[in-house]
Amino acid sequence: MSHEEHRDRPIIMKPPRTRPWSLAFNATDDEGRVSAVKGKKGEVLAVTARPHCLYRNERFLAWDSLGGRGTRVLQIFVGNKIQQFDPALTVFYAVSDKPYENGAPASDAVYGYEAKWDTCDAQLDITVRVEFLEDCEWEGISRGLTVL
Repeated sequence: MSHEEHRDRPIIMKPPRTRPWSLAFNATDDEGRVSAVKGKKGEVLAVTARPHCLYRNERFLAWDSLGGRGTRVLQIFVGNKIQQFDPALTVFYAVSDKPYENGAPASDAVYGYEAKWDTCDAQLDITVRVEFLEDCEWEGISRGLTVL
């Protein structure tokens, strides 16, 4: 095949293989045990998770021990780039018509917030800034896709 014939052929690229992935935003103690993030009224905490792979958020879910009304998500960052600008009560991220069970909404009632963030590189962190309106515990989960 000549060079000109080769140039006229279309380039066919396979899409990257992906798989669903969940990334938890929790606290870890000195012994490696995972628990909810605890905060006092008026405190603002940055909760960080590192995916260690190429990762893109599709849906963000969060809840607190006061039915989603004890905390407010202020900002969400991928690396140092802001992904969400407007503060919102945690209940916005975990919509549930059913009663909360042990501080978290029933799994079949959680819809979360559909949000496509920038793709997070393996060396970057995803950070959620949370303001505590009352003394309570907060947890969050990012559900998305990772590139294999």
